[in-house]
Amino acid sequence: MSAKKLCTWAGIVLCLLFIDCNKKDSTTPVNLDMQEAINKLTKEVLPEQLSKDATYCCLRMDSVIHKGSIIEEDAPRGTLQKEDVERLASVALDEDSYLFYLDLEPGAMFAHDLKYIIIGKSGKTRVLPAQWWPRVDGEIVPEFSKQVPSAQHIVATNAIVQMPIGKRFLYRFPGQLVIRNNEGFIIVQGLMPSENLYSCVVDTYVNLLDLFLEYKNNCVGDVEVEGLVEGQADNVLTEIDNQVVAGRNPITIFITAHGNTNYVRLGGVAMYASQFQAKMAAHPTVRFNFFLCSCHSGSFMDEISSLSNVYTAHTASQPEESAWPDWDTHCGLNDHNPSDTGAEWMSSLGEAANSLANSTTHWSTITTSAAAQKVPVTSMWLYHAALGGIGSAALMGLSQDLDLAHRCNSENPMSYKKW
Repeated sequence: MSAKKLCTWAGIVLCLLFIDCNKKDSTTPVNLDMQEAINKLTKEVLPEQLSKDATYCCLRMDSVIHKGSIIEEDAPRGTLQKEDVERLASVALDEDSYLFYLDLEPGAMFAHDLKYIIIGKSGKTRVLPAQWWPRVDGEIVPEFSKQVPSAQHIVATNAIVQMPIGKRFLYRFPGQLVIRNNEGFIIVQGLMPSENLYSCVVDTYVNLLDLFLEYKNNCVGDVEVEGLVEGQADNVLTEIDNQVVAGRNPITIFITAHGNTNYVRLGGVAMYASQFQAKMAAHPTVRFNFFLCSCHSGSFMDEISSLSNVYTAHTASQPEESAWPDWDTHCGLNDHNPSDTGAEWMSSLGEAANSLANSTTHWSTITTSAAAQKVPVTSMWLYHAALGGIGSAALMGLSQDLDLAHRCNSENPMSYKKW
């Protein structure tokens, strides 16, 4: 081969090698830094993970996670049913990586649709569908646990989540409401301090506690109001037994917690609808009222409402829906009661209950109706309060929907009454 041809072939080979190297560098970067990982996320990964009309917020973890670390859902403890275990996300890293948290219902209570996006330093990407926030080597990621994320951790979003301005409500009734003998209330705050929306649920708990203590103070008779919080929350079934032994009847149960289909997370422990059903069924002569504010809370309704001794039951959302914290502005609407605080549905119910108790006319209607239907006054009162909170009790003067999440069609409460 002539020297001229040899040089030509050598040139072609060098050009091909140059093109191949350039192609490899552009598609498989090595040793990505944080900004390069973010660029890959926003340009390549997110467009494939988001539907056209998705509402989302994607956050980043501050630091790199090292090879061998384990990323997993912070699922409830206890005996999870097989189908709940099978859908939990978990992975051990095979290289140093960056973790991104794609929230597909920003601001919602839990559980709801999320994705963990893991981008290795080699550029390898893995996406894990999830419903609970992640743990890294057993530790909660603080960047992902704030009600309103810090701007420095937001990589991409089309959602606006703002802190509400409301304060805890003080309930004050005008005077003696009704004589009750041996009535019981159990108020449960199911979150641990490390869980998302902890302060919101604490506000809800304090509001409810104040509501029923005020009720107790305005009744003649023995009324017990028991609060269970954090690590005590999973004692709720035992507390039901305690109140039954004390002769409490009716017993009203209010639970605000994170939850998923057919279970709630109380003090980090999973407790199923079937457990509550079995406990109340074990006391057939005791009348119960049951209220649950959690995501997917409507999934409890079939089992709870099947009991003849449950007089009224209400949930914040449908089985497939999330529940929501306090909103002042959303979907182009303003809250009718921006001074409220706590979970949006529960605070609306509490305000409606207060309104009914402060009206001589409406309270008289409630007590008269309860006597006619042979149901506890508490059942009648709280049934109308639950409807009134979403503006569905016009005859009781409650036609304004105080639940902004309901007005935005983000949660659709469910209601049941025996009579």
